[in-house]
Amino acid sequence: MSRVRPATSGDAAAIGRVVVGICAFGPARQGDLAVGKPVQTGTGELMMINVEPGQWGAGLARELLDKAVAGLRQHGYPEAILWVLDANGRAQRFYEKAGWVKDGAERWDHRAGSLLHELGYRAKP
Repeated sequence: MSRVRPATSGDAAAIGRVVVGICAFGPARQGDLAVGKPVQTGTGELMMINVEPGQWGAGLARELLDKAVAGLRQHGYPEAILWVLDANGRAQRFYEKAGWVKDGAERWDHRAGSLLHELGYRAKP
């Protein structure tokens, strides 16, 4: 797996030789245009979990989340954050079921010419 950026770790889920899911985690990114609870130094971040839609419901996302949380814990992060699109109710329910809590933070991210509204979540790994 190639590194997303220095000090970032991740994992992948595969069926046979085909990757069907990925996750990445590491130190919380600073300097994001966030409104709400500030990110403290030493906080980890779950940067992404992506699973091929044909594999949704198969438990792969939960497996990747568990690996990422274990990795955050192993790296000594006492707290972790993640960002979810406000329009992605499925992901919000997934993280909430896993014990992540909305923390009141929100940000607007410019990607591919679009302005995306994201909500912040926190957990203790």
